[in-house]
Amino acid sequence: MTADELKQMALEYHSTGKAGKITVSSSKPCTTADDLSLAYTPGVAQPCLEIKNDPQQVWKYTARGNLVAVVSDGTAVLGLGNIGPEAGLPVMEGKSVLFKRFADIDSVPICLGKVFDENGKTDPKKLIAAVECLEPTFGGINLEDIASPACFEVETELKKRMVIPVFHDDQHGTAIISLAAILNGLELVGKKIEDCKFVVNGAGAAGLSCSRFYLTAGAKIENMILCDINGVLHTGRTDLSEQQKPFAKDTSMRTLAEAIKGADIFLGFSAPNCVTADMVRSMNHDAIVFAMANPTPEIFPDVALAAGAGEEKLLCRAATLAQLHPKLCREIEAADMGELYRERDPALAGEARNFYEASASEHAATLNLRDTLSPARVRSVYSQVVL
Repeated sequence: MTADELKQMALEYHSTGKAGKITVSSSKPCTTADDLSLAYTPGVAQPCLEIKNDPQQVWKYTARGNLVAVVSDGTAVLGLGNIGPEAGLPVMEGKSVLFKRFADIDSVPICLGKVFDENGKTDPKKLIAAVECLEPTFGGINLEDIASPACFEVETELKKRMVIPVFHDDQHGTAIISLAAILNGLELVGKKIEDCKFVVNGAGAAGLSCSRFYLTAGAKIENMILCDINGVLHTGRTDLSEQQKPFAKDTSMRTLAEAIKGADIFLGFSAPNCVTADMVRSMNHDAIVFAMANPTPEIFPDVALAAGAGEEKLLCRAATLAQLHPKLCREIEAADMGELYRERDPALAGEARNFYEASASEHAATLNLRDTLSPARVRSVYSQVVL
C-alpha cells in the first residue's frame, strides 16, 4: 500500500457514513412511553434522591463506574506535535475506541481549549482546574498527548486532588511496553540490563518517564544518554527542565550520531527519519533498536537493513511497539479501572491508583503479541517495578 493509498483510506474511514468513530447508545430499553418516563422525568428523580442522600450510590445508579475521560489539549499529538485540540480529536476518539474494543469500557474524548499560555503552550494551572472539575462524572481520567514539561505537573497535581485514578498514557503506557520489550530483547541477545548503554532520543514525557522506569529495572543512569531536539542533554546546557536535569551528563558529546556509537539499546520517542543506517551500524554488537516515533519511526528496519545494518540488530518499528502499545495498555488500563469501579465499594476509592497500576500485569497474560513482546514479560514488569 502506498502512502497516498493509506491517506485516502484513512480519510474515507473517518468520514464515510456517520463522521468520526464513536457514538452514544442507551444501555436500557427506551422504546415506550413508560421507558421514557423511567429514563427521564418523573422516574429519574428517584436515583437522584438516592444519590443526594448517599453520594456513593452514584456508582450503583449511573454509568460513572464504567466511564473514562480521555483528556488532551492537543499539544503533543502522536509525533505530529502541537497541532491543537481540534486536530487531536481523531486520536482521542481512537483511544476511546480502544477502551471499548479491548475492555468494554465506555469513554468520552475531551479535547480542551483555552488552557494555554501566551505562547500557545499548556498552562498547567488552567488544565488542572478544568480536569479536576470532571470528577463527579467519570470513574477515571486518562491524560493523553499533553506536552512536556507541563504534563508532569498536571498529572502529579491531579493525583493529589482527585480520588479517582489519573493515568498519563504517554508516560506510563509507553514505559510498561517498552521495558517489557527491552527485557525480552536482552534475553534474546544474552545481555544484562545493568551492563547496557542506553541512548534515548526524545526527552519529553515519554522519553523521561521511560528512562526513569528503566532505572527501576536495573539500568544504570551513568550508562544512559538522553537527547532532545537540541542534542545531547549535557551539564553545560541552560535550557533543561527540572525533569531533564538528572539525566544531564558531563560529556563532550553533542549529537545523536555521537551518542549512539557503541550503544546497546536505542529508544526513539522523537521524530521521523532522524536515525541513519550508519548510526545503527555504529552501535554495539547485538544492539536493540526500538524506533517508536508515531506514525513514522526514526528509522524503518528495511531501510537500515538495506543500507547494510547488520541483521544481528534487533529492530522494532512503530508498527510493532508504538501501535501495539496502546492496544495492550488500553486493555490494562481499562480492565483495571473497570474492575475497581464495578465493585461499587467506596472503601476502595483511596486505593484506586495503587490497584490501577499494580494489578496491570494480570490483564496482559491473555494477549499474544508474538515475537517482539511477551505478555508474560509485561506481567513481570509490574510485579518487579512500580512507576
